[in-house]
Amino acid sequence: MTQEFDLSVTPVGNNQYLVRTERVPYGAPLAQEQVTWPVDKWLAQARQLMSDPLQGVLQADPARSSLSLIELGQELYASLFQATLRDSWVIAQGVAQNRREPLRLRLGLKGADLLRLPWEVMYGTDVPVERLRQPGSITPAPRPLATGTRIIFSRYLLGTRLVEESLAIPPQLNQPLRILMVVSAPTDQEQLKLYREVKQMQQELQTQSPSRAEIGHQPGPEIQLKILNQPGREQLTQELEQNHYQVLHYAGHSDLSAAGGSLYLVNNRTGLTEVLAGDDLSGLLVNNGIRLAVFNSCRGAHTAVADPSLGQDRNLAEALVSRGIPAVLAMAEQIPDNVALNLTGLFYRSLKLGIPIDSSLNRARQGLISAYGSHQFYWALPVLYLHPEFDGYLMTRDRNRDSLRDPSIDRSSRLPANYGVPPLLQRDLAELPERQPLRSMEDRNVTPARTGPSTEDLEIVEAEARSEEADKLVIAEIFQQLSPPAQAHTNGAAPAAPSHPPDSNSSIPPDSASDVQPQELPSTPPQRSKSRRGMHRFWVLPVLGAAGVALGYFGLRALPQQSWMPDWLGHSASLETPQPSPSLQIDLSQALEDLDPSQTIEELGALAKDSFQNGQVDVGMAAVTVLLDRNALNQASNALKAVPSALKEHPQINFLRGRLAWQGVKAADGEHTVAQARDFWQKSAKDDPENLDYQEALGFTYYVENDLETALKIWAGPNADLMSRDPRVLNFRAAIALAMKKDAANRPPNQQREYILTAIQNYKGVVSRDPKNYSPEALQNNWLWTEAAVRDWKALADIANQQPNQPAASPSPAPVSPTPSPTPTAPAAPAP
Repeated sequence: MTQEFDLSVTPVGNNQYLVRTERVPYGAPLAQEQVTWPVDKWLAQARQLMSDPLQGVLQADPARSSLSLIELGQELYASLFQATLRDSWVIAQGVAQNRREPLRLRLGLKGADLLRLPWEVMYGTDVPVERLRQPGSITPAPRPLATGTRIIFSRYLLGTRLVEESLAIPPQLNQPLRILMVVSAPTDQEQLKLYREVKQMQQELQTQSPSRAEIGHQPGPEIQLKILNQPGREQLTQELEQNHYQVLHYAGHSDLSAAGGSLYLVNNRTGLTEVLAGDDLSGLLVNNGIRLAVFNSCRGAHTAVADPSLGQDRNLAEALVSRGIPAVLAMAEQIPDNVALNLTGLFYRSLKLGIPIDSSLNRARQGLISAYGSHQFYWALPVLYLHPEFDGYLMTRDRNRDSLRDPSIDRSSRLPANYGVPPLLQRDLAELPERQPLRSMEDRNVTPARTGPSTEDLEIVEAEARSEEADKLVIAEIFQQLSPPAQAHTNGAAPAAPSHPPDSNSSIPPDSASDVQPQELPSTPPQRSKSRRGMHRFWVLPVLGAAGVALGYFGLRALPQQSWMPDWLGHSASLETPQPSPSLQIDLSQALEDLDPSQTIEELGALAKDSFQNGQVDVGMAAVTVLLDRNALNQASNALKAVPSALKEHPQINFLRGRLAWQGVKAADGEHTVAQARDFWQKSAKDDPENLDYQEALGFTYYVENDLETALKIWAGPNADLMSRDPRVLNFRAAIALAMKKDAANRPPNQQREYILTAIQNYKGVVSRDPKNYSPEALQNNWLWTEAAVRDWKALADIANQQPNQPAASPSPAPVSPTPSPTPTAPAAPAP
């Protein structure tokens, strides 16, 4: 298994870019930053380094060139991973290290300038460039990020979809991996050493590697190689149509063009060049199930050397990736024949062992560095585009075995099982007198990382986070003790912690999956997702340093059980979390963005019904959501009646039905009850217990019925560990404050004060982070908050405003390290 860490970079204008996590390992926080980058300066430096690499051996001072390359790579790395993004990245590395698994870093890019940057040269070190320039300074050696086996690097284009036809014919377990190698050398083009490449590739694929058993791997897949020599367009088309290949390897000439790049084939009558446009080639490859296209040719990918005046010209990689090919490997610039030969041998040597595409390329890059030196740019010329929905395995049996576990991470390096809480938390707990509460972040006067350090505690946190290696060790120690083994999660809501830690081989279903047809209900949850369910597209997630996030992870579990606390409140494992049922995840984010905000209620209602009837379930659900936002209950009800029978029990449909019933109760329509809303949301939470929207809404049904203990179990029980990692933490914290204040009246006199002070502590934590969206006026427009809940919130505010700032008499059951959230999770709707 491989941990996944996906980043996206989107231009927002004026040299500013939005960088955010799209998928992180289970336990790493989501993050987002808006940054200002000197992209033009980076392109100029990269252009100088990459221009005419064939003459690189003639450079008089390789050390100076190496330093320039290091500086560029380190600056790219430091600019990409900063502030909260660096915290998330450090924790993700700690999670992967602790589980002895590789960490797959995928960088999603949008915009020609970003794509032309050589991100493959990133150097993973946090040492400032200035320190590297200081004579005699002793600093850790920078390490190329895209050349190792622990961190695996690839790119992807934002906004592209994985075409289903490209994976329509998956190879069976007993079938070989079939590779079509196209060799093309027209007589009117420069002659290349192509036949040496053919011979080397044949020898490499036929040679049995004895080292596979030595590192504990099973034998790789059988590989069949077909050589197609000097084909024309017609011959290449027939070969791909008549035989089933998974890999296309092209050796020859290529170039940029307005039609998606150009591939130079050979006219069988004249022997001269016959051009095949990249747009035409991409359709041919998609229709015939090609999973990997390799172009060992010039200018097949984006390059910094490209003439900016040729802005309309595109390359082969862009054309194929945009069409939906899962993986494309191409060269950014012209590559010497000898280097191309070595790259081919190194890459396929790993690929035949069943190693994923991106890991095989990382190994090949390291081989090029060893052969030619890191000061030469050859190792950075291969550019791999790997779609986020494709895991890089070309054969099913490779995916089914644990072939990616890094043998260099020995079990002896794992932390002892009896390791307790980290030193920072040990110090805080040791200083507390008996029955003294663990201070909240507000009481400790710690400010978010965005505003800079202001207290001794925050300085300690930042000091511990300065070294990336130290950060990884701390986080690995925490997760060795606390986190259950789990698969990587998408960038949606974090999953609820199960009441019993899952088996190491168990998987945690993702939040959503894109491009799912509503007529097909898979038997197992999809493996990946691009959605950020329940979050606005531009939400910002400020978090504290890595150690601060670690403290937040402890939540209630780090607190000793107190006499006044209910049994379930101190130990979340006592509340059983339902196991997820197989369900279809539907991504609504894109559909919501595509809706025309000027549409009337009648138009939205008609759109929703037509979309459900025509199988466009995502559009229908998005339209119903907007209708409910506008409190158009009749139109929403009529639209939900058109939901296909196969999806009537889908958790997202049940959530919308529960919301319809809830808003009907608020509107006093006489047709709906709280019990109806609770029944629908219970079904949603049972089928998808990872979704915090369902948990939050379900808790409110028990709150209005005065079943406060159940409400608190839902809000603070199984989700205690999630609170510090999800931007919707303030919603839960506000709900907990309501319930604690209301439940105080049901407690013995000696416990009432603790409950009230705990409610006040949570209230102040919420309004100090987001006073605008948690004002009574704003909450009146929140569809989930009833008038009674708003009145309770006002009453709690009155009490809080009369109390001095002091810690509660016992530990708070609310999360101790909340993360700010700009808005409540539930979409706002007009007050009934």
